Amino acid sequence: MTQMESFVARGALGLIGALITPYVGRLSFAGQTTSRISNRAMLWLFALSRLAFYLLVFVLLRLTPRGDIPAVYYPFALNVLAGLVPYRDFLCWYAPLHSYIDAFAVFFWRSPAAIILVAIFAEIVMLVIWSSIAKSNLPQRTFRAALLLYLVSPISILVVTIDGKNDVMIGMFLA
Repeated sequence: MTQMESFVARGALGLIGALITPYVGRLSFAGQTTSRISNRAMLWLFALSRLAFYLLVFVLLRLTPRGDIPAVYYPFALNVLAGLVPYRDFLCWYAPLHSYIDAFAVFFWRSPAAIILVAIFAEIVMLVIWSSIAKSNLPQRTFRAALLLYLVSPISILVVTIDGKNDVMIGMFLA
């Protein structure tokens, strides 16, 4: 996929999300959709949708990860797997455990896409933890609307599932 095709695909996904979000928000506050779908079902739907996008992009379409993952994270993970220590044996500008977390993923699958998979699982765990906290601290209607809106969020799909931004790990540990 060329840079322009990637830009068009991202724009289309963002446009679809922008069009769907107000509709889903209106449905969720009207109680039409949220009353029929359980919280657990929405969490499963979230997890399955993110894994389906991942499979579509990286397995079926065979697109390669871009940005820092293949250029920085993956080589750092390979350095750790080779027995090198961050800051001592190679220059690293991320937290010292970051390379070890990436190395754990790369150990099982020698691909930059493995690092994205870790970010997806971190986002799933983060949402499960967040939902268990929010369920008891927010009104049910507000909680379910937030859960449904996060489910259809194009930002989550683009930033975590496709780009592999691992900031969700911070969110997971904060939750």
